[in-house]
Amino acid sequence: MDVPLAGFQSANDLAKQLITLATGSLALSITFTKDIIKTNAPVVTWPLKIAWVAWLASVCFGIWTMMALTGMIFQITENAAAVKPVTYGANVKIPATLQILTFLLGIALLIVHGAKMLRVKTQGG
Repeated sequence: MDVPLAGFQSANDLAKQLITLATGSLALSITFTKDIIKTNAPVVTWPLKIAWVAWLASVCFGIWTMMALTGMIFQITENAAAVKPVTYGANVKIPATLQILTFLLGIALLIVHGAKMLRVKTQGG
């Protein structure tokens, strides 16, 4: 495999992994939310709801990243005779950065939610 194409494949794999982790985190947190809501204790849900939106945005940015990478791979293969260094353009950097940041935001908000729920449980009984 060509070295530049291997780099694009690696970036594509990272985008896929983050999409998988974001959708898994989203599904798992939604599944267990019904158990949390059944309790009589007050429930702090705003961090969890924002985390869900962040993970959904992360998935969208990941798809955008993969589409941009695909477009760049087509450009590279079409212009294989040109001896120009291949770098990621803003069309890849922007969605990739947004994907990573929104994924991390979702994780951070899940931790905030957990900490707030522990505080509510310890104060409530």
